[in-house]
Amino acid sequence: MTQVIRVSKAGKNVLTETDPNSFIFDSTLNTFKVISTGTTTGTITADAQEITVAHNQSTTPVIFGLCNFPDGFITLPNGFQRNDNRRYWIVRVDGTNMIFRFYKGASANYSPIIRYYVFETPIG
Repeated sequence: MTQVIRVSKAGKNVLTETDPNSFIFDSTLNTFKVISTGTTTGTITADAQEITVAHNQSTTPVIFGLCNFPDGFITLPNGFQRNDNRRYWIVRVDGTNMIFRFYKGASANYSPIIRYYVFETPIG
């Protein structure tokens, strides 16, 4: 007997439901599984300044990140801030770390808050 974990949406019977869209989570489906999450910050004082966080995985994982700028604007990587000072950020991942690289543009120093999610990376 194969063991599975399923969580159905409200009003759906987890034991009899067959529609994949009726589940919040189903271990038989190839979905991203969040294995860790966190927040970090740093003060950006120059262009191409990096904030590095260890991901603690044995392989290079898939990650997702959001940045909350000090004025409350939230953006994905490669997204410019809404005003014209040209601040933006990018993300890369290697075998050890998540590297969040910020570009200051014409703005004053600032301290962004980064929220990141590390996903399980299935092999095969």
